[in-house]
Amino acid sequence: MPNRISESISRRYADWFGEPTRSMSFDDQQHLVSDAAVLVYLPSEQEQKDADGNITLWGSAGLSAIRLCKDMPCEFALEIKGHASAKNVEDTAKALFDLATAPLLTSQVYAKNQILSNLNLPGFERFAFAVLVDWDPLDGFVFPAPSDHVGLLRVLPIFESEVKFIESEDDRNGACLTLFNRGLVPEDPDRDPAT
Repeated sequence: MPNRISESISRRYADWFGEPTRSMSFDDQQHLVSDAAVLVYLPSEQEQKDADGNITLWGSAGLSAIRLCKDMPCEFALEIKGHASAKNVEDTAKALFDLATAPLLTSQVYAKNQILSNLNLPGFERFAFAVLVDWDPLDGFVFPAPSDHVGLLRVLPIFESEVKFIESEDDRNGACLTLFNRGLVPEDPDRDPAT
């Protein structure tokens, strides 16, 4: 039986970004996730010519059907600068799915602004950490109705110095916004630390 949440979220992504370039289905090791997918959006030829629009996006669809985040039902997304190769598309989709479903193995659900260690994401080899930030850290993101109870967490690869900065602040969301204001470009794997 198809996962209605997966279908609904897939439609919301399509409303937002258009039809995905590719959709890949995954299954977790314990078979608790049914019919979840990672949608991939490669930049168009026109977007590849625009430095700001030349971004590949991976977004989960259907993971919000299970409790992976304590704050609210969430999907997970990751962006990287450039047009990803076919192998990178597949490897990154699997890595995002594995990272997002880790709470099924650990029984420890995620939280917004949580720091993740031992990161292993294709294209982001220089980063050993990530922070899970709300897709819209100012206003809070939820998908449009009828999926307006589902948030979207961005997996944001960060450096150890940025981890220390975030952890030194009382307000982690505010600390992440400060890093953005200092020039952190989340999709750029070649960036320098914003601290």
